[in-house]
Amino acid sequence: MGETSTNSLMIKLQPKIYDHIMLTVRISFIPSVCSQVPVIVIRLLEPRGLSVETSTNNRRFLMVFPLLTSWLSLWHRLYKFVKRAGRVE
Repeated sequence: MGETSTNSLMIKLQPKIYDHIMLTVRISFIPSVCSQVPVIVIRLLEPRGLSVETSTNNRRFLMVFPLLTSWLSLWHRLYKFVKRAGRVE
């Protein structure tokens, strides 16, 4: 009887498919992390006695910070898309 080769069980992806999968993973992962940053910051401030007065005094920061992180996320997505679209093989 012939021996079974373990090499036949390996899945080898073409470079374009691998790049596409990695790009999809990055696009999914980075915005999810960026969207959690404001929540993490607020949770870190909470044990220090974050009061209503402090929140109202810092409301501008609390509104701008999520906006900034979402723009960074969008900019990163656009950059990756343009970089990927510019690569013609």
